[in-house]
Amino acid sequence: MSSVASTRASDKTRKQHNRVKKSHMFGPDEIDPYVRASIDKGATRQVKETEVAKDGGTDCDFSMLDNVLELEFPNTPYTDNEDNKLVVTISAWDKDYIGADDLIGSNTFNLMKYAKEGTKEKDIELPIKAKGKFVGIIIMKVEISYTNNKEPTAKSIPSGKCKLTIERAEELVIEGSIVLDDEGSIGNFLVSVGVLGIFIAGYAAFFSLFEDWYFTNGMYFAVVTFSTVGYGDLSPDTDLGKIFVTCTGIFGVAVGGVCFNNILSYIITLYNRMRGCCKKMSDRKKKVKLKNKMSKVSPTDKSMKSIMIEDTMEKVDGKNNGTLLDNSMKKKVYDILGMLLILLCTLFVGTFAFMYLEGWNFIDSLYVSMITLLTIGYGDMSPETDYGRFFCLFFLVFGFTYVGRVLSSISETYVQIKTQKMRKRILQGKINKTAILNMDENGDGQLDRVEFLTNMIYILGMCEKSEINEIMKRYDDYEKSQKKK
Repeated sequence: MSSVASTRASDKTRKQHNRVKKSHMFGPDEIDPYVRASIDKGATRQVKETEVAKDGGTDCDFSMLDNVLELEFPNTPYTDNEDNKLVVTISAWDKDYIGADDLIGSNTFNLMKYAKEGTKEKDIELPIKAKGKFVGIIIMKVEISYTNNKEPTAKSIPSGKCKLTIERAEELVIEGSIVLDDEGSIGNFLVSVGVLGIFIAGYAAFFSLFEDWYFTNGMYFAVVTFSTVGYGDLSPDTDLGKIFVTCTGIFGVAVGGVCFNNILSYIITLYNRMRGCCKKMSDRKKKVKLKNKMSKVSPTDKSMKSIMIEDTMEKVDGKNNGTLLDNSMKKKVYDILGMLLILLCTLFVGTFAFMYLEGWNFIDSLYVSMITLLTIGYGDMSPETDYGRFFCLFFLVFGFTYVGRVLSSISETYVQIKTQKMRKRILQGKINKTAILNMDENGDGQLDRVEFLTNMIYILGMCEKSEINEIMKRYDDYEKSQKKK
C-alpha cells in the first residue's frame, strides 16, 4: 500500500494564501514556490513538502519557513536495479491560484552513493530541470541517520532517515511567469492610467478656463491631440491656448503614446493570462484522462514516482506538424488572425456606437470609425455630441494603440517568415568547400564544432560577429579564472 505523508501548511494558511493569489490574478505573476521531496522504495512512497514561500519570487529563502523534510527508508541491498535504488526526488512547485500547482522543475540524488562514501551530512546545490533545460537550483543540507546507530555494510544499507533542510531556491524560472518589472504589470498600468488622467484633466482644466470650453470637450481635445488623430472640429482660438499646445504637444504625444501602450499591454497581458488559465485547465483534464487510460491498461504499473507527465502528454497527444520553427510561425499567424478579428469587432463597436450616439448612417459611421482607428483624421466628419466625444475618449485610447500593435505584428511576422525561409534553405542546403574554408578561422585545415557553430550562427543572422567574439571572450575570462583556482 502506498504511504503518502506531507507537511502542508494549515487549511487556514492555505486559504489565506489562495486569497492573496486571487488578488494577484490580474497583476504580475510572482512565483510562490515550495519544495517537495519524495522517495520510492518498492511499494512504499513518501512525499513531504515545505511551507509555501508566499511571493518568494525567483530567489527564495526558506530558512524562516517550515523547511525540514524527513523521509524514512528501509534496509536496502546495494544493487544496479534502478527500481530498487534509494533515489530521492526533489521538485520545486509554484502555488497556483486555481487549485492545481505548476511544476517548476525536478531532479534526483541517490542515497546509496552517500552511504558508500560514508557521508552522513552534506550541503548540496541541486540543479533542477524541466523539458531538458535547467530552471533553477535548490540549496539544501542532507543529513542521513541509521536505525539503532547501525552502519552501512559492504552489501546493504540499514534502515534509517534522510533529513533534508531546504535553505534556498535560486534562479527559478517557470513558463509563462511575468516578472514584476514587466511592461504588462499592474504597477505600470496604474501609473500609466494616473499619468494619463492627470494630463487629460490638466488639458481639460486649462481649456475650460482660458478657452471657455466644457470640461468634457477639453478631455476630448486632449485625447484627440495625444493620439494624433486631429479631427479638426476643435482647436484653440486664443494665443495663450495655441502657445500651450505648442509647448505641451510633443511631450503630450510622447507621454500619451507610452501610457496608451502600457494600458494596452496590461489588457493584452490580462487576456493572455486568462487564456493561459483556460489552457491549464484543459491540460489538466487531458492528464486526468491519460492517467485513467494508463491505469486501465496497466493496473500494476507503479507510475506514481513519475510526478511529471507533461513529456508523456506530448508524446501521446502531439502530432508531427513540422519543425519547431514552423509550429512557432503558425502560432504567430494564428495570433495575428485573432488580433485582426478583435480589430474587426472594435471597428463595428465604433460603427454602431456612432450610429446610436451621432445619428449617422451605417456607411458614415463605419467611415469615421476606420479613419479614427487609423489616425487619419480628414476633418470632414467628427463627433459633435457630448456623448459621442465621451465615447471617443475610450475608443481612441484602445483603438489607435491596438491598430499600431496589429500593424507592427504583421510587419514583424512577415520579416520573420522571410528569415525563417532563408534559414531553412541554408540548413537544408549542401555546404560547399568554399564555405568550409571560410569557416576555418585558425587556418589549420580542420573545421571543429566550435568554428562551425559560431559561423552558422552568424550566417543564419542570429548573432553578429562582434557579439560572437564577445561571447568567446567571456568564456576565455571564465577559463582563466578557473585556472587561478
